Amino acid sequence: MKSIFVRIIIISLIFFFTIPCPSPAQTERRTALVIGNSNYESSPLKNPVNDASDIAITLQKAGFTVVLKKNADLQTMEESIEEFGNLLKRGGVGLFYYAGHGLQINGVNYLIPVGARINKETDAKYKALDVGRLLDEMSNANNGLNMVILDACRDNPFSRSFRSAGRGLAIINTAPVGTFISYSTGPGQIAQDGDGRNSPFTAALLETIKVPGLPVEQVFKRVRQKLDTASGGKQVPWELSSIKGDFYFHPAAKPASVEAVEPSSVSLWKQAQFAYDAGNFAEPEGENAIELARQTLHDNSGNSAAKDLITKAASAYENQAKLALSREDRNSALRIYRRLFKLFPERENYLKEIVALEKPAMPDITGTWNWSVRSPFVPDRMNIIKSDGTCNLNNMTGRWVYKKDAENNFIFYWSNNWTHSMTLSKDELMMTGTDDWGTRVTGRKIK
Repeated sequence: MKSIFVRIIIISLIFFFTIPCPSPAQTERRTALVIGNSNYESSPLKNPVNDASDIAITLQKAGFTVVLKKNADLQTMEESIEEFGNLLKRGGVGLFYYAGHGLQINGVNYLIPVGARINKETDAKYKALDVGRLLDEMSNANNGLNMVILDACRDNPFSRSFRSAGRGLAIINTAPVGTFISYSTGPGQIAQDGDGRNSPFTAALLETIKVPGLPVEQVFKRVRQKLDTASGGKQVPWELSSIKGDFYFHPAAKPASVEAVEPSSVSLWKQAQFAYDAGNFAEPEGENAIELARQTLHDNSGNSAAKDLITKAASAYENQAKLALSREDRNSALRIYRRLFKLFPERENYLKEIVALEKPAMPDITGTWNWSVRSPFVPDRMNIIKSDGTCNLNNMTGRWVYKKDAENNFIFYWSNNWTHSMTLSKDELMMTGTDDWGTRVTGRKIK
């Protein structure tokens, strides 16, 4: 009887100690709010929207539920932070990332929304976002662990006119316990926006955050080392921390049961959908909706939704090219069509767009010109040139054409069957040429 009792105890202990316990990284709720502001009326920035989009994808891969906002105005930022605070009340880990303009006034840090018109220091209180509001939401949530990443020390466009505005951001010393704060550079210093797709700080973070088995402090230590070396000591990130435990974006790899392994096609499909939602239709290379959906099809050729996503992503990226052309931004449109042609080399319409955009753009000659002929019998006249190809020389109407075979050459055909062949100067303010009899004609742009 005694031996049976002992056996029961032993079996119970074995059962208890062999039940697999999920790691905190697998069970904890992870929530992130990511904001990137680039399109400022004054001093626009190149990279913040790219930075935010890429960070959003990286965090999603690390198990975060991500809310991404691009080029947000003040109302959007305030509402997003309030919603973020409500989500944090459910518990787990919170992360806030911001890329864009930021400034400090009398030691208070402000994040600058798109569309904000800040003409004096006091405007910042009402037209920019006080970082303290974000920290208050985190404190009220009482969720235990929060991270704040501020790539917002780019030189602000208002500092010269503000008496109390300092360089960079001020050190936050009132953050709640359980908070980790990262600055893209040291206190009072200026971070670089960068010449590539991402800022130097975010580029280093994107690379380091993927390394498994690194606690959060080590992740940012490596970022600091990378950036210190790359900038020659000119940009050195700072961190402040009051967290008590360990946090890993990606825990060290451990053997997993067959049931716990998600099929690669399912994982890729989720990434493709998130890339599309984040606006990464065809870029960055390898981590965009089109390429991720194609990888999904490679593993699961019957996934019709992946085929539809490829079509939608290509169309959305084409629309970005059309929007760029509407703003007369030929370089951006050319870059987009080149990328699309690389992904879809069978589509000749992309190649046609590239060929057309690579040709020199026709100069804009519309406006009013003073038209003079070297003859004492012909007075100067006003030539009104319109964008629809018509023109008016006093009471004489005409039309004009651009000679594509000779750069900056224009021919004016008048209603009296007279012709002027003109060449535009490099500064596009003067035309010189001759009429049908070889008489010299000069045009000077007035307005």
